[in-house]
Amino acid sequence: MRKIRKRKEKQKKKILIISIFTFLLIMTSGYAAFSTNITLTAKGNIKCNPEIAKEKLIKELTTSGDGLYEDSFEENRYIYKGENPNNYIKFNGELWRIVSLESDGTIKIYKEGALGQNFDEAGYRDNSSNGAGGTYCNQMTSGCNVWAATNKLVGNPLEFSSGMFKGTVLLDSTLNEYLNNEYYNSLNSDKNYIVMHNFNIGQIVWYDETMFLDDVIEKWNNTASEYIWNGKIGLLSPVDILKANIENTTCSISSPEGYSEYDSDEFNCHLNSYLKSENHRNMYLINPKGAQVGANMSTVSLAGEINDATPYHPYTAAFSAAISFYLDSNIKLCGSGEETNPYTIYNQ
Repeated sequence: MRKIRKRKEKQKKKILIISIFTFLLIMTSGYAAFSTNITLTAKGNIKCNPEIAKEKLIKELTTSGDGLYEDSFEENRYIYKGENPNNYIKFNGELWRIVSLESDGTIKIYKEGALGQNFDEAGYRDNSSNGAGGTYCNQMTSGCNVWAATNKLVGNPLEFSSGMFKGTVLLDSTLNEYLNNEYYNSLNSDKNYIVMHNFNIGQIVWYDETMFLDDVIEKWNNTASEYIWNGKIGLLSPVDILKANIENTTCSISSPEGYSEYDSDEFNCHLNSYLKSENHRNMYLINPKGAQVGANMSTVSLAGEINDATPYHPYTAAFSAAISFYLDSNIKLCGSGEETNPYTIYNQ
């Protein structure tokens, strides 16, 4: 009996030890999981400290090197300058770049789009369609270089004028139609942040003299703003390209043999900024080239040179588009703007 009693006591002790060990193991595991959860939650809270876009971006204002600068041509407007500023933003699941913080608080963003689309299709608005594009486009055979119909412009001007060409434009360019319909509809829910905004679509002129970049900006600002289109999706302008350069370099016309001063191949401003084609293409911009001969569009090259090209080209792979639009002024941003940690739009 005594042996049986001792055996039972040993079993009880064994069970008690196992129970205590199991209890401690469960408690330890539970604490570790709880601690991990707290850590992850804390990290999640630290990861995003959302701020109104304007307030967040202006904190990074600079006067030297790559970064955000005050726009010396427009009050309460700020622009990114330099070869690679921290102005990356995630939109539609893709990396875009912030170009400017507008005086109304909206944010202008941009992305190069290899769309396989011309600025305008031949025959859509010109003489092969019996003047369906109006008297301005009726004079052009390689597409028309105006972004939008005159009755859709702010103030509804009676006609559009660019160099030697003048007249009514009845239809939007085919790229305008594509971007504001099929392309817009293909965007994810981020498109709800895009707002209607003014785009300057007047002409720019190649000058036959050497001048400082700031002087060219002032002249192009004046001519480009003569015609304004209000819409959702547009393109960058040559003025955007010039303003992204840090130094007030000189600009001069480049006239290969056989070109006249008004129909030169490029207007060279020795630019060095992030706003240039990245894929060996000429990137379509929104403004027509005002010239005495031809009816071309402004483009920007891989080297950052302001070039010109016909609105229609049979080899579309040689061209891309500087897609651009404005985001709502009320959005909040997280992130630092670096390529590895881009600004993201905060959703509650």
